[in-house]
Amino acid sequence: MSTTSLARHKVACLAFCLVAVLLQACGGGGSARRDSSLTPLPTSQTPPPLTPVPIHVQQGGDLAAVISIAQPGSIFIVSPGTYGPVVFPTDDRGPIVVFADVTAQLNSESAPGPVVIDAHDGPVALDISGQSSILIDGVTVRGATDAGIRVNGSSNITIQNCTVKHNTGDGIRFEDSVSGTVFDNLIFLNNGSGIRTVGTSDLRAINNTATQNNGAGIFIGDASAPSSGILFENNIVHDNAQVGIAVVASDAQGNFNLNTDGYLGIQPGRSDLTKENIPSLDPLFRFPDRVYGEDVGFFLSRGSPAIDTGDPRTDVALLDIIQPSSCPTAARCDRVTQVDGQPDNAPLDLGFHYPELVLPQPTPTRGAANTPARTQTGSTVRTPTPTLTRTGGTPVITTPTATRTGGTPGITNTRGNTPSATPTLTNTPAGGRPTKTITPTRTPR
Repeated sequence: MSTTSLARHKVACLAFCLVAVLLQACGGGGSARRDSSLTPLPTSQTPPPLTPVPIHVQQGGDLAAVISIAQPGSIFIVSPGTYGPVVFPTDDRGPIVVFADVTAQLNSESAPGPVVIDAHDGPVALDISGQSSILIDGVTVRGATDAGIRVNGSSNITIQNCTVKHNTGDGIRFEDSVSGTVFDNLIFLNNGSGIRTVGTSDLRAINNTATQNNGAGIFIGDASAPSSGILFENNIVHDNAQVGIAVVASDAQGNFNLNTDGYLGIQPGRSDLTKENIPSLDPLFRFPDRVYGEDVGFFLSRGSPAIDTGDPRTDVALLDIIQPSSCPTAARCDRVTQVDGQPDNAPLDLGFHYPELVLPQPTPTRGAANTPARTQTGSTVRTPTPTLTRTGGTPVITTPTATRTGGTPGITNTRGNTPSATPTLTNTPAGGRPTKTITPTRTPR
């Protein structure tokens, strides 16, 4: 397949991606949950058909300005480079797709590299409020004081294949939202929790790696704003300063997770890997010293307990993002967990999957091993992101859609007004980790 043909194929697949988002907004596709006791979510009316034309955002362009005037059906293909914080408009503009073209296969004028959204010490790097049917794929988010990615008062939001790091607040936070998916993200070196939900329902957190965060790896709920219908599975939660998985005043279920940091408010899933059943449990990241740069430090070594231990019933639409059912050989669509570049065939590996095109480079990055959590570094090895090139299968998640009624809920739940039931951070000297303020109760299965 020629480069031109491949690029046209990818644009066509992005258009198909948007159609899948529209189907998702209409309640089409399979159910996101296997728990039949959950109340079905309301659906919206079928929107008119759209013919999306991808909009290319070049390096040096104003991504925030472009998205601020986005119309329903927009597909943004963002070239490698660093962009300022992005705030979606508060009136619903969905469906919208934002795709990071890190391999530069959709734009011959760009060189491969990460697509970085940097908050520059502002409150949020990527802020989605009052929206429905938004897909964010492959960006790197950093430099926020409240949350790297914040989703507030929205429905049907998907965050996938992203890297979220070096935020002094939470990594990814959903507030007062319904029907969301957090899939295949690398979330590390944030001073808050890796993934957090507040007043949110029907959210799936699947195949994420949450590690080296100063809060919890995954934190569900809040004493004053409980969450419900939360599913977390196939995640790696390791080496976080506080508890690994915490559930406060909320309804949640999890299974098939590798968690070395303990539990609060919930028992381990029947198929979870924990230190209670494996005292020496370690995911065995391939480059824990980050010798090739921090972003590529989390490949799995051979013999890792995270290999081939995922839920065999994982949603086939999610699997198709990692294991495309039909993909041109030249496109190299598969995402991998090991540096040998072999596709992750069933049974699924746990945690984040790198795109096949992004493997460790032979030149080590000097000094990367000593990068503190709150320090933002300069140049970075290419960030793992996807290649959405599929001729079959659905490249986005088909969750049931909820239609939000009323205005945007007013709970912001920023760090600093956290209820007493929530783990809090204790100030320490620069570069240090906070003292754990909650000792998780670990009950053997």
